[in-house]
Amino acid sequence: MPLLADDTAPLRIACVGDSITYGLRIEDRAHHNYPAVLNRLLGDGVTVLNAGVSGTTLLKQGDYPYWHTAAFRDATAFEPELVIIKLGTNDTKFRNWKHRDEFADDLRALIEHFAALPSKPRIWVCHPVPMYGLLRHPNNRTLQRELIPAIDRVAEEKNVPVIDLHSALDGAPEHFPDGVHPNADGAELIARAVWRAVRDEVEALKR
Repeated sequence: MPLLADDTAPLRIACVGDSITYGLRIEDRAHHNYPAVLNRLLGDGVTVLNAGVSGTTLLKQGDYPYWHTAAFRDATAFEPELVIIKLGTNDTKFRNWKHRDEFADDLRALIEHFAALPSKPRIWVCHPVPMYGLLRHPNNRTLQRELIPAIDRVAEEKNVPVIDLHSALDGAPEHFPDGVHPNADGAELIARAVWRAVRDEVEALKR
């Protein structure tokens, strides 16, 4: 999609992510996934693209790299003016996190990919939301102790703001029926945290 010269065209926002962005297992997913809620919160003059793909990893050597998906190509072709990156939950699986030494480089590459688009988007990266339950405890520990610090290091290096969704959803297991995927209430909490982070920038850029 070429850049639009029309000053009345909506501001384009791409939400890059996995099943949590996609809205897997949310009742009436089309209306209650977090990008859809974010679109409503931001109001007129904005188009939010849900570019989430279930099961994907940020790691290029993961079992289902986001890089290989149609959604990644769609988000690129969309030429967004804002990009929200929320990946990492699936990277904490043992079979993926064995490539932990590549995570920072792959996050850096994803940021650089979007930053190089002609639309020169403003980019945010998110801490993944927490996981709940005994079976998910090892993954959440990896998330807190290794993956989130890696996100913070890259974000500081690239001068990219961070949205702390882990803290925003901490202590809310009731919003995660299976311990991993938020319900509609959890998706709204995600959307509101993202909205608080980007709203000033969006209002400044709205046509």
